[in-house]
Amino acid sequence: MTIKGVALNKAAAEAVGELFPLLTGGRIEQLKNLDEQTLLMSVYRGERYTVVISVSKRAHRVHLLSEPVRPEYLYSSVKTAYISRFLKRGRITGVLCFEEGVVFSIRGANDFLLFVDFSVSDITLADREGCVIASLLRNEEKKAWYSQSDACVSTPEKNGTPVNDRLSAQFYEERNSRLRREIQKVVKAEERKIQRLIGKLSEEDREAQLGERYRRWGELLKYNLERVPPGASAVSLQDFEGKSEEVPLDPGLSARQNMERYFTRYRKMKRRRRGSSARIEKEQAAARLIASLEKRITGEDLVGLDRPPSELLKVPELESLGRGLYGKLEKVLSGRGKTMRQKPGGKMPYRVFSTVSGKRVFVGRNASENDALVRRVARGNDLWFHAEGVSGSHVLLRYEKKGGVSENDVRDACLLALHFSRFRDERSGPVVYTFCKWVRKPKGAREGHVEYYNNKTKLVTMDDRVLDVLLGREKPL
Repeated sequence: MTIKGVALNKAAAEAVGELFPLLTGGRIEQLKNLDEQTLLMSVYRGERYTVVISVSKRAHRVHLLSEPVRPEYLYSSVKTAYISRFLKRGRITGVLCFEEGVVFSIRGANDFLLFVDFSVSDITLADREGCVIASLLRNEEKKAWYSQSDACVSTPEKNGTPVNDRLSAQFYEERNSRLRREIQKVVKAEERKIQRLIGKLSEEDREAQLGERYRRWGELLKYNLERVPPGASAVSLQDFEGKSEEVPLDPGLSARQNMERYFTRYRKMKRRRRGSSARIEKEQAAARLIASLEKRITGEDLVGLDRPPSELLKVPELESLGRGLYGKLEKVLSGRGKTMRQKPGGKMPYRVFSTVSGKRVFVGRNASENDALVRRVARGNDLWFHAEGVSGSHVLLRYEKKGGVSENDVRDACLLALHFSRFRDERSGPVVYTFCKWVRKPKGAREGHVEYYNNKTKLVTMDDRVLDVLLGREKPL
């Protein structure tokens, strides 16, 4: 078939051609995310088909999957859940190729078009006239963007789906390799952490071995107290074998006090060495477990989109290494940042604004959502804001490496913290702020209650002009 432009390569166009007779008339059962730029669409037409739709710049994809993907790897983002509300139970009436990508025609309560736009790496839902209803990655203005005359319908040259099968195999190989690399990255980082700790403990153990010298100096002073002149900074004493040794002294202490100081240091070093030796053995055992785990990951079929994450999470080595590494691997296997995604029909635990310079600001709406914002969304270098001494929203100013955080950004976040608090009517008040790494929720504390450290306080006066700009920049979710 002939495709205008360069958005679709030959293989992708042929895959879409094979899809047309299989999916036409099929019912859409669900739409899920595999990642932010990749959707899996389940379609039933006599049998169940899974279509992968990816606008990732690494690889543009619209084709069938020949193998299942475990549900543990899937989730619904806010936008996907919203788009799914329109498409679920709808019937696919056509699959067309355009210059910009691929369009699915869908008939449900109304007629819709799902436009897979490779030119801007986005997936857009529109009505039949081409007016945008929702966009997966961007908030575009409503506009007409497609022309029926630009469509190209493909007819497969042979029966079957050989192109889709080949692309599906490539997809699984690529995704499984990426998943394995992410897991190995976490394991390698843990291994480096353990090796650094072993090095540090070994250095402490070497220092603790010097404690024997303190014991010897203490013994020399003990049996030669009368020979130590007052105020001396050092003294040469003979041991039982007649060998002389110079013993450093603190001139401000008496001979007995110097002796007691050395014995105290010796006992401290002895305890430290005993503790460090045990910890070194423990960490060396952990290093061996990490090496064994890494060998199993590379040598056994434990990781893959068709394998349940529990297979890896239940290996004996991981259970012996504790919850820290377990939690990190669990996060990779269940999708990065999945805990802060919106569930279908639910709400995100914050409102999203942007500062005048464009930095993102998250604002909690009540005590339970303030909890979720601080515990599940906040990152260590984000700035946390709250009106001091009164109830109000928790406000997070997202840290971005590019551009950093300016005084104006802090001012904007302070204004939002003041506005969403009991100080709103007073139009001025103190706002405390600190890095999120200095904010913690005490065990057993009520919802919304946190403790914070290393904070600064800023006296804020309401600026209606700036506040109107900030409130006008709220981003719909």
